[in-house]
Amino acid sequence: MRRITTFNGPLKNDIKEFIKFRKSLGFAMRNTAYIYAEFDRFLKKHHSKMRVITRPMVVDYIATTTHLHSTSRGYRVTLLRGLCRYLYQKNPKHYVPEPRLLIWGKRKLTPHVYTDSEIRKVLGEIQKFKRRGPTVPEVYSTIISVIAATGLRAGEIERLNLEDVDLENGILTIQRSKFYKSRLVPISESTQKALKCYFTLRMNGFLTNNPKSAFFVGFCGKRITANAMSRILRKVIRKLNLKTKLGTWPRLHDLRHTFATRTMEDIYENGSDPSASLPVLATYMGHVNLDHTQTYLHPSISLLEKAGEKFKNYSNSYRQENL
Repeated sequence: MRRITTFNGPLKNDIKEFIKFRKSLGFAMRNTAYIYAEFDRFLKKHHSKMRVITRPMVVDYIATTTHLHSTSRGYRVTLLRGLCRYLYQKNPKHYVPEPRLLIWGKRKLTPHVYTDSEIRKVLGEIQKFKRRGPTVPEVYSTIISVIAATGLRAGEIERLNLEDVDLENGILTIQRSKFYKSRLVPISESTQKALKCYFTLRMNGFLTNNPKSAFFVGFCGKRITANAMSRILRKVIRKLNLKTKLGTWPRLHDLRHTFATRTMEDIYENGSDPSASLPVLATYMGHVNLDHTQTYLHPSISLLEKAGEKFKNYSNSYRQENL
């Protein structure tokens, strides 16, 4: 469903100015503008003559969102707080919502680290799809493989154009990512081979070779969206009845967690310094903060045991040398 992001309320110019300001700081605003538009429609309907935001207005607006999960409602308070703080700088009469205006508990999703066996099962099930056009089912199996092998975001996969994929040198150019940053992503030989196989199917289907056209396309030649990727994986996961340890369904985004975790495990197993490798991984994944990368790391019990054993050996050696 298309989200409405037009503004016609009493503060329409101020809200549009705020969104423009946030974009200038590097925030995409693609997934938040509709919430500000929602608040704008509320003001137009119930407070069309208002000039400043008051506490009752915010409370009344939040009261219209009781059908949403507490996490979503709390997120709206957080977004409105940012808007109001911006407006307060222009006019101190604007109310700024207190941090605990709405008590809400953050719903923490536990990421699932896919096993190699699970990924093989997913890819095998996708290959059973009924052929539709020159690229289906191969386009979906290639997308899943690429995300698992590179940790790219689904949105980054969606926005890949032909000109962004250098199949000869094995380099992907990621455009317009988070914070409007672009980066180069080297890929392995196996990933390069998989992309070449898919590309051959794509071009044999007489699909456009315009450099600006989508690299990953469906049976109608249209760009595969991130939502479509999630929907297909969700369908396969349920058919295979693959569940996490908590009994939930694994997500597409969990493949990004899987990539980060497996990469750091390989680094550790190879005897490299994880702390020195973390900034490299962060850059590869498009993170601007190491803390963001660390949230994607979920070491296995066996790896933690090995780390503990190494620390124990180091500790014993240190004691012997210093006694």
